[in-house]
Amino acid sequence: VAGAVGRAFWGCRLSQPTRIREIQVGAAVVPVHACSSCKAEILWATTTRDKAMCLDLEPNDAGVWIVRLRSTEGGGVKVRCFHRAVGQPVDAGEKRRTSHWATCPNAEQHRRKADV
Repeated sequence: VAGAVGRAFWGCRLSQPTRIREIQVGAAVVPVHACSSCKAEILWATTTRDKAMCLDLEPNDAGVWIVRLRSTEGGGVKVRCFHRAVGQPVDAGEKRRTSHWATCPNAEQHRRKADV
């Protein structure tokens, strides 16, 4: 996420994301990044509360996040994610995804230590 380097989101410290390729989603081109610790392919998205969130690239029927693309004023694309509980319907063409923090084997190393 542009401007996210070195800032904390969801209790996690972000390192420089590694952009590894781009994928075509409809008419838009969306960057795919690599997790800085496990190297899994991830998508960076923005929640409805404007918080950065990383999602596993591969869809997962048990996931509770869906991704929608929004156009920006500058002609770019903003990847937004929305929570959809399992069992809640999703629109045609939408795929459920899982938060990468839930699947990363090294998630603990990204979490900030609580101040004692």
